[in-house]
Amino acid sequence: MTYGGVVGFYGGDTLKLKDDMAKWKPTIFASVPRLYSKFYDAITQNMSKLTGTKKKLGDYALSSKKYYLKNGAHYSHSVWDRLVFNKIKQAFGGQVNIGIKII
Repeated sequence: MTYGGVVGFYGGDTLKLKDDMAKWKPTIFASVPRLYSKFYDAITQNMSKLTGTKKKLGDYALSSKKYYLKNGAHYSHSVWDRLVFNKIKQAFGGQVNIGIKII
């Protein structure tokens, strides 16, 4: 709080959560597993709708990202982040660095 931190609380409407996150631009996001599952489902549903070149690029970008994360290498990629993952990052406000699962 001393450094300008803000705490945002869930208002009760999951449909407005995306708007709240865009407004707050959190750097740390803590949530329950159910909400992370909803995010995952929405992202995979949107990626499954892709066709042609966009689908091939999306699939390759995702497999590349998973490979590098699994093998302990860098987690950012200048091309894939710009083309694919920044759109997902913007849905979380564009600033999230840490996601915390609350059990």
